[in-house]
Amino acid sequence: MTEDDADRDVWWTMADIAEHLGLRVRSVRTYRTAGILPREDHMFGRTPVWRPATITGWQRPGQGAGGGRPRKDATVPPELRPQPPQ
Repeated sequence: MTEDDADRDVWWTMADIAEHLGLRVRSVRTYRTAGILPREDHMFGRTPVWRPATITGWQRPGQGAGGGRPRKDATVPPELRPQPPQ
């Protein structure tokens, strides 16, 4: 085994990232093209690779705290909510 081959064991390819995130490789490729995925840590020929820590420390879009759109009436007290016409 060469030094180059040994180094490959500590790198993740797009397929490894897809498996880790539960995505398809195409989605990971789209993230990279759109600049959403962190910049690759190294290139082996034309293959971009990342250290596992780069990906595990990355906050994937749509996966943060929160939870989407609030309900329309969630912040308005009941007495101030508009009443339907009678």
